[in-house]
Amino acid sequence: MSTVDRYRWGARVLLAALICAVLAGSGLDSTASAQSPDMDYDADDDGLIEVTSQAQLKAISWDLDGNGAANESANEANYSAAFPGAVLRMGCPATGCTGYELAAFISLSGIWSPIGDDDDPFTATFDGNAPSYNIGNLFITRTTNYVG
Repeated sequence: MSTVDRYRWGARVLLAALICAVLAGSGLDSTASAQSPDMDYDADDDGLIEVTSQAQLKAISWDLDGNGAANESANEANYSAAFPGAVLRMGCPATGCTGYELAAFISLSGIWSPIGDDDDPFTATFDGNAPSYNIGNLFITRTTNYVG
């Protein structure tokens, strides 16, 4: 290997080390720039927001009309935490969101309160996408109307 080749090889190693040090110092990894923080929660554009976790299932209780926004400003932070990085209108078509659909199997734990009641009923669509998906460990012991 000639002296020139050794310098070129050394320069490449030094450049690679410098790039790794910059990425490590910034807290970024090599895939971070390829990923977008924006999430389309209606990937199939049917107007139904896809639900894949217990947190998202709970968030439905803060959006009883299914439009993709919390009914009250006091619940906006909790709703947004369940659907982080949501794009405008949750990714629903221009006509807007009309409800929710299961997009994964969700196994519940703990005690859950009903979604909606006589005073504030759940008026949106909820598509369980059966038999592909379901909610496990769900037991309903209420006899009131408008319970979802």
